[in-house]
Amino acid sequence: MIELLFPAFVLNAAVVTAIVELIYRRYNKSNSYYIFTFYTFSVLMVFISALLRDIELSVGVGFGLFAIFSLLRYRTEIIPLKQMTYIFVFITVPFMNTLYLSSSFTVFVVVLNILVICIILVAEITAARAGYSTRKILYNELDLLKPQNSDALISDLCEKTGLDIQHVEFGEVNLVRQTARLTVFYRNN
Repeated sequence: MIELLFPAFVLNAAVVTAIVELIYRRYNKSNSYYIFTFYTFSVLMVFISALLRDIELSVGVGFGLFAIFSLLRYRTEIIPLKQMTYIFVFITVPFMNTLYLSSSFTVFVVVLNILVICIILVAEITAARAGYSTRKILYNELDLLKPQNSDALISDLCEKTGLDIQHVEFGEVNLVRQTARLTVFYRNN
């Protein structure tokens, strides 16, 4: 077990650092507080998967483990989908590196890691070129949330925020406080 732990740890650290430093920080400047989570999840997953490597696991146990991690999504504060996707990457890459890293699969695992990095980079570049960003807004004019008032809602949000808002998604509506959580999609200038 220990003879594969160190190479898996080093490979995983290199991949995580490449993704965080070369891709995530460049395209997600305002969300750098997730970096702690990414590194921590990734390192812990290397250790957990190294321990599980020597235990015979069925496919059902593997899916059960991923189901447990998916429950984290519902038990924690609301994490944006993009950051949750990064967390999923930092959970799966250590499993891949630890469970498949052996003398016969070393080149294959390294190629898979490079492929993961390239896919994430292409996705971030594509999203950046699309020119859209999102922002969460707490909004207090509930009358404009009616479907027939969608144009007035977008106009009001554009005026109040100064953003070129293209689309609005509704989140939680609190009728007692007369507020709604909105996610606005706006075009970058």
